[in-house]
Amino acid sequence: MTVKDLNTGNCFDDCYDKLLLAVGASPIIPPFENSQLKNIFTLRNLHDGVAIKQTLSNSNIRNLIVIGAGYIGLEIAESLVALQKNVKLICNSPLK
Repeated sequence: MTVKDLNTGNCFDDCYDKLLLAVGASPIIPPFENSQLKNIFTLRNLHDGVAIKQTLSNSNIRNLIVIGAGYIGLEIAESLVALQKNVKLICNSPLK
């Protein structure tokens, strides 16, 4: 594969047996009033997803807000709409 060093701009060919992409992202809860209330979740791993699914099993929960319009935020918003939930998506910059 061709690799480009973004610091120097140099390009070179390299090969690998296995490739691991570790983006290092972690979810952030913005500092807003009452951010420690129950039913505020982050989603980064299976445990987080199970906790959200268990909470959503309560049919009284209809309106949800997803903060973040990155890949994970958009995927969860789409999944929530498929579950017949009313979803508002909040992002830091205008959608294009």
